[in-house]
Amino acid sequence: MEIVVPNDGPRTGVVFRVSNEIIATGDWCDLYNGTYESDGTIRPAIFKRARDGEGLDRLSHERKVLNTFWEAVKDQNWPFFGHTLPKHFGRAGDGDLEFHVLEKCEGYTVETLKSYFPSGLPPVQVAWMLTRFLTTLAAAHQLGWAHCSSLPQHLLVRWDNVKQHRFATVLDWASATKIGDKFPEINPRYSLFYPPEAWSGGEVTAASDLFMFGQVANYLLGGDLKNRKVPESVPRQLRGIIHSCLIPSALRRSSDASDLLLNHLRPALAEIWGSPKYVDFQIPQ
Repeated sequence: MEIVVPNDGPRTGVVFRVSNEIIATGDWCDLYNGTYESDGTIRPAIFKRARDGEGLDRLSHERKVLNTFWEAVKDQNWPFFGHTLPKHFGRAGDGDLEFHVLEKCEGYTVETLKSYFPSGLPPVQVAWMLTRFLTTLAAAHQLGWAHCSSLPQHLLVRWDNVKQHRFATVLDWASATKIGDKFPEINPRYSLFYPPEAWSGGEVTAASDLFMFGQVANYLLGGDLKNRKVPESVPRQLRGIIHSCLIPSALRRSSDASDLLLNHLRPALAEIWGSPKYVDFQIPQ
C-alpha cells in the first residue's frame, strides 16, 4: 500500500509516492521509503516525517541548511561538496501529513559498519572515510556552519569494487548551527561523542565538529571513547592527528578542517601508505 502525497510547493508535474511502512525511527522523526517523480523520471527517495512540533521545526531548519549548501555547490562550483550531501527534493504534504523529501542514499552507516568489525576497521579503510568526512566539514565551515551531530548513524559510506569508487555522505543536518552560536541539544545516547563545550553551554566552533570527527574516527578504529585513546595498533601519524582533535580544550584542539585535511591528514597518509590507491574492502560474511 502506498500514500500518494501531492507536492505543496509551486512546482507542477511532481508526484511523491510514500510507503506507509516506517523503515527507521530517529530521535524526532520517522523515515519512509518512496519515490519522487518529475517529468516522467522516477527516483527513489526517503521521506522524513516529524512526530511533533519540535520535529517540524527541525525539518524546516534542515531544508534551510541544505538549500544554502546546494546554492554554494552551484555558485562556487564545489562538485566535491555536492557528492557528500543528501539531495533535497523539497517538502511534500497532503493536508494531514508533511514530509521532508530527500534522495535515497545507498550504503552503510558508520554505526552499522562498525557492527561488522567490533574490534575496529582496518586503518587503511578508515583513512579514506576520514578524508571524505573531513572534506565535507571543511566546506560547511567555510560557509559558517558546523554540523554539530557527526554521530555514527549520520555518516554513510559506500564503495564500488567494480568501478573502484568510494563515497561518503553526511546525513541529518537538522542540528547544524552557525559557528559562534550556542551548542544545540545533545543526544544523550551518544554522550561520549560530544565535546566538553557542548555540555557547558559554550559556543559552537569548527573545533567542536573536529572533536566529534575525532571520536567517530576513534570509534571506527575500535578505540577507547571514554578516555579518548586511539589503539596503539593504529599508525603513529594517524593516531596523532586523531588525538589532536580530542583535546578537551577547544582553544588547544585542532580547529581548521581544511588545514587538518590538506597539511596534516593527507601528508600523513602518504607517509604511511604511499600515493593514494584503491584498496578492496569487503564486509565479513
